[in-house]
Amino acid sequence: MHGNAVAFRAALADVERHDVDLIVSLGDVAQGGPQPKECVDLLRELDCPCVFGNSDDFLLTLDFGAESVDDEESRQRLLETADWSRGQLGAEGLDFLRGFQPTMQAGDVLCCHATPLSNEEVVLPETDRAELERALANVETAAVAAGHVHLEWLR
Repeated sequence: MHGNAVAFRAALADVERHDVDLIVSLGDVAQGGPQPKECVDLLRELDCPCVFGNSDDFLLTLDFGAESVDDEESRQRLLETADWSRGQLGAEGLDFLRGFQPTMQAGDVLCCHATPLSNEEVVLPETDRAELERALANVETAAVAAGHVHLEWLR
């Protein structure tokens, strides 16, 4: 969602047209967009499980983690956006984010943000099979759902 409640509402409207058993948020809820509080409010209304994304972590800690931000101007802009988003969410909204889980099991599907072991690791359709197997080591489910790379694909 990245703080985009307009897109979130559109996705929810699409979901309403289908027979859905469960909605799981795959993380990156509030940071980066103009409506962080609205996104959190919508998630609260849904009362759905949420996994912890890297931008959720950034919003809480202001730690860039593995993401490289080379120039100071970009770094400052990201920190200013996070500061504004934190102000919009307030203590209650930030506490809501702290309640997210690293992973969540939904039937035969393991839900995570990037991989079951990391909310920052990048797995793409072209990721080498050995690297993919390492990222999914010890995962014993029919499928893994992740959202980190913002691509729709099935492998």
